[in-house]
Amino acid sequence: MLGVFENDPNELLRKATSQRNSGNIEDAITTLQRAYKLIQSGQIIYPVETFLRLPAYLHEAGRREEAWQEYQQLLSEGCPNQLMPDVIPMDQSIVYDKMRLFLQRDGLHDHAVAYGVLSYCSWAIGLYLQKRKDELQNHISQIEIDKLTHRLLKKANRLNTQEKISEIVFEKLNNVGSINLNELFADINSCLLV
Repeated sequence: MLGVFENDPNELLRKATSQRNSGNIEDAITTLQRAYKLIQSGQIIYPVETFLRLPAYLHEAGRREEAWQEYQQLLSEGCPNQLMPDVIPMDQSIVYDKMRLFLQRDGLHDHAVAYGVLSYCSWAIGLYLQKRKDELQNHISQIEIDKLTHRLLKKANRLNTQEKISEIVFEKLNNVGSINLNELFADINSCLLV
């Protein structure tokens, strides 16, 4: 029997949290999927974090491939009702970072590095599109890039590649307006997965 609030996405999102917290992960997944359908048919814009719950729950339920597909779908299709193109790279940055965490939790630290870099660079693209010049200049500085690569590569126990990867990221970010994330991904992985 459906409750009075079963057509309210906010109520369903709360219900999913409650179900998850009580150990009922499969029901929580189903409830989230229902909430997402209602969100898509509505006009309210929800933040990307709302849609990152489903892959997290799927991962928790041991449904890794489905979780990864949800991340991929968010990257390719974006969030429902998203109207501001200059915010999309920021949302994608958050998705890439969750993918990095997903891989790190599974012990795939080498693979996680590229997603950490994509997250960082996608954020830079957003800053560029929003014309936030001071923040962008700081974000793409060699010091900040070195901090990023050190943090990611230390976790992967691959600090021996830091100089090369920092160089690649710095070079790509110096042309942030025309950066190709697929090429960057391939370049990072070619340094790591040797």
